[in-house]
Amino acid sequence: MSMEDVMRERRDAEIERQSKRKTGMPSPFEVKVVGVSFTPHYPDNLHQLDEIINGARRRDREMMEFGPPMMNGEMAQYHAEGEWDAACQRLATGDYPATEPLAVVLVRNPDNEYDANAIEVHIPALGEMGFIGHLTRPIAARLAPEIDSGTQWAAAVVSVLIDPDHMDRPGISIECVRAPEQEQE
Repeated sequence: MSMEDVMRERRDAEIERQSKRKTGMPSPFEVKVVGVSFTPHYPDNLHQLDEIINGARRRDREMMEFGPPMMNGEMAQYHAEGEWDAACQRLATGDYPATEPLAVVLVRNPDNEYDANAIEVHIPALGEMGFIGHLTRPIAARLAPEIDSGTQWAAAVVSVLIDPDHMDRPGISIECVRAPEQEQE
């Protein structure tokens, strides 16, 4: 087989692979979770999730806003100043420990009375408060057939969306990725 034939086969295989991908779900994709306000533990579950993800950074920002903690005693003041210096350094450099993305579990719910393609979003790190909502209806309509046919998808939290003026209405975005061994070929 000539080099031209090999290149032609590779090109044809890539064109076929791309045409198949256009009919299925792209991977990865990011989506807002819907129906969060209808879950039993809303908004506490999303505030707890935000604390898991952003707690240290928020505490440092609050310390900058209110100044170093005031403590009695020479040793206590030494520790307070050390915390202040450390918080200043972390905020200046953005040097926070890297955290693993929080895993999300996508659960098909064909018995959902409102949408036969429903896909629930669960976050195991939240325990009993882990059910946080659903994928949007258009995304679920495209993703459900893939899940039903056995394609595995992984997901992770991208961000918890909290508006300081509306702390009672947080939201969440996740990223979904087709399992690498199941990429369409």
